Amino acid sequence: MYCPKCGFNLNDDNGVEVCPECGAKLRESTEKKEERAEAKTKKSGMKYAVAAAAVLCGGFLIFKAGMGAIEMLSEGQGLGVVSITVPEGTTKIKDEEFLEYTDLESITIPESVTKIGTSAFLGCSSLKSINIPESVTVIRDTAFRDCDSLESINIPESVTVIQDMTFYNCDSLKSINIPESVTKIESNAFSGCSSLKSINIPEGVTKIENDAFSRCYNLESINIPEGVTEIEFDVFGGCSSLESINIPESVTEIGSSAFSECSSLKSINIPESVTEIGRSAFSKCSSLKSINIPESVTEIEEYAFLGCSSLESINIPESVTKIGFNAFDGCSSLKSINIPESVTEIEEYAFSGCSSLESINIPESVTEIEEYAFSGCSSLGNINIPESVTEIGSSAFEGCSSLKSINIPESADIEKDAISDQVEIIFY
Repeated sequence: MYCPKCGFNLNDDNGVEVCPECGAKLRESTEKKEERAEAKTKKSGMKYAVAAAAVLCGGFLIFKAGMGAIEMLSEGQGLGVVSITVPEGTTKIKDEEFLEYTDLESITIPESVTKIGTSAFLGCSSLKSINIPESVTVIRDTAFRDCDSLESINIPESVTVIQDMTFYNCDSLKSINIPESVTKIESNAFSGCSSLKSINIPEGVTKIENDAFSRCYNLESINIPEGVTEIEFDVFGGCSSLESINIPESVTEIGSSAFSECSSLKSINIPESVTEIGRSAFSKCSSLKSINIPESVTEIEEYAFLGCSSLESINIPESVTKIGFNAFDGCSSLKSINIPESVTEIEEYAFSGCSSLESINIPESVTEIEEYAFSGCSSLGNINIPESVTEIGSSAFEGCSSLKSINIPESADIEKDAISDQVEIIFY
């Protein structure tokens, strides 16, 4: 390597920065290079920051081509932005891109966008409506969570899954169109959408996950398509305005708390395809007057109908072998019930607080009446305990103030306080 000014031979020393012969500057030092790069970056950043600040004063922000959406904006600059136009050519709205832009009211998304990232608009509490272009194929979880002012939104035909908590707590959302392309609604997708009155689930949906519509307090009607096989945990829990629902023949399982606290639900038809009704499935459905349990069900699980205070009649089929604890606890309008010969176990508190229950049969198949099973059944006038029963738990008939006498086999082991003192016990 030679000096370009005096021709001095530098012996191929590429690290030399100044010619030792004439003092000519050969290259910038590494330190100088870093200083100049830093100064250039600062200048560029200032240019964008000043430009952004100028439009932010009017509460309107248009991203320029080359700006990676908000990556040039410092923390906190989202405050005051009321409208945003995402530039053409942008393919993805990144995770948390507009997180908690609390003043944002509208946004324009171009057709080039194919993906809306996780929590992209989470906490945009002033956003009232948004148009999602048909180019979008993926809307990630929690994308619109806690958008308190969002009243309506379209989901394009290109989307196949509504992911976890996508519209969680969008409590102003009044209507939404779910396209035929959607096959799955994931957990908590619409949970807490308290202004949503009705929703149409397309026939293509085969899975509705837990809590999908829980706490939709104003939801009055909803359809479940034929492809759905399971109504999962708490799917409609707390939908206190839901009056009726049709469960299709494709459903085989009703999960725990699936309709818990649906206090306006008056009747429901459970198809023969259902083999399992989970714990607390219809608990606190205080308007429910009647319900059928299909022959395919083998167990009425714990708390299944707890607090169904309007329930007047229920048919328990011959297939049922067990009535779980607190299954009918607090069903204060239930006057009579027929327990089939297939039942072998009546668990604790099963009929506790059934204050209108006047008569009940206990079949020969039952071997144990557990504690508090019929406690508080103040209208129960007579009951026959079959010879098959070998044990009666404590307080089993406590508070049965209308019960005058009870026939119990001599072989039965009776726990202390199983029967109130005023009741005459007749052994046979």
